[in-house]
Amino acid sequence: MEVDTLATTVGEIIQDETYGAAWIIGKFNECLLLAATLCRIPGLQTSKPVTAEAGAARVQVPSNFLHDLFHIRTAAYPQGIVIAPNIKELKACTRPDETGKIQIACLDGKYLHFGPIPEADETLELHYYRKPEELIAGGEFPNYLPEIFQKELYQNYALKEAYMLIEDGVDGKMPNTQKYSGAFSAALGALEAFYPNAPKARPNIRRAWSDF
Repeated sequence: MEVDTLATTVGEIIQDETYGAAWIIGKFNECLLLAATLCRIPGLQTSKPVTAEAGAARVQVPSNFLHDLFHIRTAAYPQGIVIAPNIKELKACTRPDETGKIQIACLDGKYLHFGPIPEADETLELHYYRKPEELIAGGEFPNYLPEIFQKELYQNYALKEAYMLIEDGVDGKMPNTQKYSGAFSAALGALEAFYPNAPKARPNIRRAWSDF
């Protein structure tokens, strides 16, 4: 589906020049990022290597990381290392001065902390859900969102955002805002339910090293 076509449809429904194509496409992008953040969409799964430098205890995650670090693979542990739920648990499983092959890691903000401390540079292959690319005029909506959901998500989101402004302060009644908000919420819920088995982060707690 073309971005411009749906933007035109939304504009025809609103019938207010204040909300032009650029504004509408901006709302499409808000919608896409929101859906990508709240739902585990298989088409946004990706993997990227990062280098844990010798003597370091953390590394910055890729700039396109969005959520759910669900697997970390290394050369020493191709089946995956332990992903701890937080730094406290990570520290409970490793000694501060312990060195060797990385066996456990945890995400904290933009950084991945790990242990033991590597004695040589080590590559970590991170598997996660990435940020979506920005939608632009003249482009098409990404096909990783099933077409059945595209119009329901993008159109209803843009319309609810527009009517929140148009109906604000009008006798306290916001019928169109409520109408399109409900339709968008229903579509978002249906999208989330569409992928019940999508991989998600499953942190492990105090797993014994013998499991490796």
